[in-house]
Amino acid sequence: MTRPTTIDHEREQLAAMIRLLALEIAGEPTKRESPDFLITLRDGRAIGIELVRALNEQIASGRGTRMRIKRQVLDSLKAAGVRAWVNVRLNEHTAGYLNGAPDVLRREITAIVELARKTMGASPEERWYHYEWIDHDFEELKGNARANDVDDLDGTGIEHADVVSIHPRDEPMVTWSIFGGGQPPSIVQSAIDEKVEKLAAYRQCGGNEIWLLVIGSAGTGGSLFVDDVDDRVFTSPYDKTIFLELFEGKCVVLKTTSPTSSANVEPATHT
Repeated sequence: MTRPTTIDHEREQLAAMIRLLALEIAGEPTKRESPDFLITLRDGRAIGIELVRALNEQIASGRGTRMRIKRQVLDSLKAAGVRAWVNVRLNEHTAGYLNGAPDVLRREITAIVELARKTMGASPEERWYHYEWIDHDFEELKGNARANDVDDLDGTGIEHADVVSIHPRDEPMVTWSIFGGGQPPSIVQSAIDEKVEKLAAYRQCGGNEIWLLVIGSAGTGGSLFVDDVDDRVFTSPYDKTIFLELFEGKCVVLKTTSPTSSANVEPATHT
């Protein structure tokens, strides 16, 4: 089976934009190097289109951390005969850091497995055991109400997870949860800025206009949605700046102002 190439994905994204914006084009899009594609509209206008992905790489890389935790902790639980459901909660930025620090991540995984082994080793009750970082001075001021419901991660060897929850289960299972602000809308502006200096070169393609297609969610979620950008005004020198979100299948022409003028705000167009 042949894996899709980057060009295949770009063609799919362009096709989605054309469909969702109900564009009428003559012929097939032409693949280029600079910009990525050239299309001809039914009215005869040639449009150069450059694609760019809006993505915070560090936050996105945290998925690798979560998948390693899920797979490696599960394998270790099975090997040790620990019958438990383990859920690990991480900050998204911490997950991104751990993805680039494999030795630190290995130590974290070892500590999580050891905590699960100890928790399940003494005839555990049929309940959730929650381990968190506890501010004992603060809890003492509050009468230790919360500290009675959770155990402290301090001293477990776990350094980066915020919460580890463990529950007896017939078969081992590992899940994770993540918290944080997710991909911020500011990455759309960063994606646009990345392509500003290349616009002059793109205009050499012979197109009447040059459009920038910004890819938010590429189909798997976890990035940006139309609601994240709908009410914002971005700075862009392109003739049109378009936002494509494939997870929900939506496309919008972004409201923009040119870098030298604030009078070039286009209304957003939804599909």
